[in-house]
Amino acid sequence: MIGDATDESSVKKACELAGKHTVIVSTLGGSAGAHYLAQRLIIDTAEHCGIKQMLLVTSLGCGDSWATMSERAKKAFGHSVREKSLAEVGCKPVR
Repeated sequence: MIGDATDESSVKKACELAGKHTVIVSTLGGSAGAHYLAQRLIIDTAEHCGIKQMLLVTSLGCGDSWATMSERAKKAFGHSVREKSLAEVGCKPVR
């Protein structure tokens, strides 16, 4: 299926087609604002459709690893890392 992760109807259709026993794997990246909104939409729609598992692939610099990034890296792609971190808040980590 081809869809847009920022389009509610596309995400809903994908979740419904996949079924509640699927595992979502998200490696999304994207433009400012779109990344967080897309991840949030996927998480919320998956929960609504009864999907209980998601693997969110993250990046160096997200969450607690922000301090490990150089100032240059923070300036270059810090906004994208921030959006990934925000999306992680919506996911319950499995350890």
